[in-house]
Amino acid sequence: RGINIDRTRPVVRIRGVRAGGTYKKVRRARCVARDRMSGVLGCRISWQRKGRRVVYRATGTDRAGNRKTVRVVTRISR
Repeated sequence: RGINIDRTRPVVRIRGVRAGGTYKKVRRARCVARDRMSGVLGCRISWQRKGRRVVYRATGTDRAGNRKTVRVVTRISR
């Protein structure tokens, strides 16, 4: 009683690129995370290029240690 245990993963989004979008060059994206229960500890983004395909991965972690990863795939037009 009186103790809330946070088992809910944070909400994580990638801003700056659109899933399935085509761009002239690799775009800078950023990681945005929200967690209403314990708060956000961190949000990291990485990307990897494979030919014309670019895969962005964002991982958000809340203060309770819950983690969520999202992925967005884009293409380079050249």
